[in-house]
Amino acid sequence: MFVHIGVFLMAIAFAIFAIYLSKLLKNMAQNIELIGKTTGRMESKFDHTLYELEQMLIESNGTAKDVELKLDALNSVFQTTEELGQAAQKASGAIVKMTSDYNEDSRLAGTRPFIRIIQASEFAISLYQSWKRGRTVGKEG
Repeated sequence: MFVHIGVFLMAIAFAIFAIYLSKLLKNMAQNIELIGKTTGRMESKFDHTLYELEQMLIESNGTAKDVELKLDALNSVFQTTEELGQAAQKASGAIVKMTSDYNEDSRLAGTRPFIRIIQASEFAISLYQSWKRGRTVGKEG
């Protein structure tokens, strides 16, 4: 009879173990299903993020090309400005040399007032250019 009771207790223990095992497996199946759904949503969100990143890169590339084209267009303007500056510098140097030659030449004593006017004009122009550069630098700062 003790054998029957022992077998009965083992059967009850096995039934309890089977119930807990089935609950555990059911919970694991639900968790795995939830993980699968979450992974699917994460994948779709990741795909959307990659698409947005690709669009941003395409737009950035277009912007970079636009900036490059505009800078290429400005190269001729800067080159022309440089050439104008060099021409003005050469002309200014020639005028300075001519006025100093006139000032030092004793045969042209009657032209001194005109030379002084030219020299004062040069001084005024250089002051104006310096003032204009100062205003430009002040606006940038």
